[in-house]
Amino acid sequence: MPIDRLTLQFSIGAAFGLLIACGGAPDAYRAAEARAVRAYAHGRYDVAAEHWARAAASDASLRDRNEAAYRHAVSLLRAQRIGEAKTALQRILTRTPNSFRAPRAAYDLARIEMRHGDRAKAIELTRRALVRFPNSGPARGALFTLIAEARKDGDEKQVESTLRDLIDRVPKAAIREQLSYQLGRTFAAQGRLADAERQFLRVAKQFPYPHGALWDDALWRAAEAAEKTGRPRAAISHLKQMLKEQEPSHLSGSYQRPRFAEAQYHIGELYRDRLKDAAGARSAFRRVWTNHPNTLLRDDAKWAEARLAHATGDRDGACAAGKELINELPDSRYAACVHVLCPNVRFTRGRECRGYILREIRDAQSSSTSTSSE
Repeated sequence: MPIDRLTLQFSIGAAFGLLIACGGAPDAYRAAEARAVRAYAHGRYDVAAEHWARAAASDASLRDRNEAAYRHAVSLLRAQRIGEAKTALQRILTRTPNSFRAPRAAYDLARIEMRHGDRAKAIELTRRALVRFPNSGPARGALFTLIAEARKDGDEKQVESTLRDLIDRVPKAAIREQLSYQLGRTFAAQGRLADAERQFLRVAKQFPYPHGALWDDALWRAAEAAEKTGRPRAAISHLKQMLKEQEPSHLSGSYQRPRFAEAQYHIGELYRDRLKDAAGARSAFRRVWTNHPNTLLRDDAKWAEARLAHATGDRDGACAAGKELINELPDSRYAACVHVLCPNVRFTRGRECRGYILREIRDAQSSSTSTSSE
């Protein structure tokens, strides 16, 4: 059925009205935005800056105008019009200090000053931006900039001073966890291991699992400090505190923290190397195999268990561990070496045991023999 002209005009008018209602009508802002984006993509940053300035002066929403003002400043910066870019960013902070683009403007202003202006002023601007916008996206980068600049000015005491000042000024911010963690790092760098251990334990307590992003790292660092001060049992205790929170995932994904498997493996190393507790070490290495099926340390742990069993005269235990390794992880570099510990278990994939692994076994055996003869 043919459509008459009046019906067609009515349909086009209705569609155009719907477009306006949905905010899709071509207006001054959208036209300037399109031209600015096109110019920027072609490297014509001066032209892009002009169009973004027009968009910012249009009657668009406040959010759109704030976005245009920020893009205007960025385009000026790309055009190497540094002074004008700084003025544009400062205007954003003055006119719309609470806009969604204000944090980025503050950090960009500090970054420009660092590259093109006064370093001392740049550091102060970065500190102000972090204190003013501690929960913004750029806050973490700003923190590490301040730490790096503090190290340039002196030793770790300067870093400590910077961190303490910031902790006092952002008591409830999300960045506070990172600040507290970095304070522990600088204690460790100064050799103040007892202070570092206490600080890392404080971080783990104040920002606990599952919400603390640095909770497992803090406990790992606390264990590291305890180990360096000759207290392996305290180190083991800190690592076990971390592993208490391990939980299974009944759906897709995992609740595993990156440090979990590493912590369990290091417990085995501490029992074996520092406490000379072969039984404790074997148990710890076995837990890596059992509780962390996806870790790359799994074959290392099973091989460590097999070697400990062999070293303590438990041939059956060594053979059992070797069989598990061959059956479940035949591609492991250790699979071809199981027969060295248990001659009755052969690897049938045609690979030879690597020479460095054979040397490690021989060196350990000769060391054990010389120790027992003494």
